[in-house]
Amino acid sequence: MVQLRKQRQHRQDLLTLNSSQEAVLRYGRPFFHTGGGSFASIEDLAAAWEIHGERILAEWKDSHEAGTRPFAMWAVELVPNYGPRTTTPRFEELLHQYPRVYGSGGDWHHFGILHTNTTPAFQESEAEYLERHSLLSFDERDELRAREDAWQDGSDPCDT
Repeated sequence: MVQLRKQRQHRQDLLTLNSSQEAVLRYGRPFFHTGGGSFASIEDLAAAWEIHGERILAEWKDSHEAGTRPFAMWAVELVPNYGPRTTTPRFEELLHQYPRVYGSGGDWHHFGILHTNTTPAFQESEAEYLERHSLLSFDERDELRAREDAWQDGSDPCDT
């Protein structure tokens, strides 16, 4: 017996994204706070990622370092399925000292997810997380290994 797959209905209001919505899917927050135009909830973000995620991920891989992913992928797929990135002792210290700033309602959380790329590091790197969960492609592993070897040799890793 042949089973028919139900065609998924996409939300019409998310078929075209404005620049703020694109930025939130990629980076977790809009570039400019222009009074709206983003997502009201994690459900809206997930719906937009379902529609635009494949395109955004392909563009991301072409223009960003190996071992990184767009924010929406972290929010919608990675953190719910594999858990959050581990935090460093420095972040735990700051969280204890300044809970309103570094706690779940603070500036470092986007849609309830801690997502930082700071120096000094507050979390394990995206590449470390992806490697730990076997989510790096072979090409990404090779690129990251070459970059690490370049650092070890004292050459410029940007040349790899």
